[in-house]
Amino acid sequence: MTCRGWLASVLACCALAPIESAFGADLQVQYPPARSQVIREIQQDWERSKALEAIAEGLLGRFDLPERLTFLGVECGQPNAFYQPARKAIVVCLDLVPSIVDGLRREQGRNADRATVQTMAVGAIAFAVAHEVG
Repeated sequence: MTCRGWLASVLACCALAPIESAFGADLQVQYPPARSQVIREIQQDWERSKALEAIAEGLLGRFDLPERLTFLGVECGQPNAFYQPARKAIVVCLDLVPSIVDGLRREQGRNADRATVQTMAVGAIAFAVAHEVG
């Protein structure tokens, strides 16, 4: 199965269906254009499902942040997530998605329970974003 297929399954598994933002204009998510086809497909899936909005809203609903943050879903060339102070932005390197899914597949075995791997992948991505929020 392709990474894109896995991502769609991961998002569907955790009910990250399209949502309307409860934070409105206070929640800003951007997807700067990616170079690689794999990351462009991930961006399209995340934009369509509002995956990053769902993760961000989950965090913003739990923390009283002193300032507005922008969440960026970008291609970095490496699996990572980080805070960019100058832009007040949480950067999620979408290269992280196939890296996490591939690692979980290796760790759990190719025949691992798909729902378990999907839940673990979403949890790992959400954890990475939460870590950057502080």
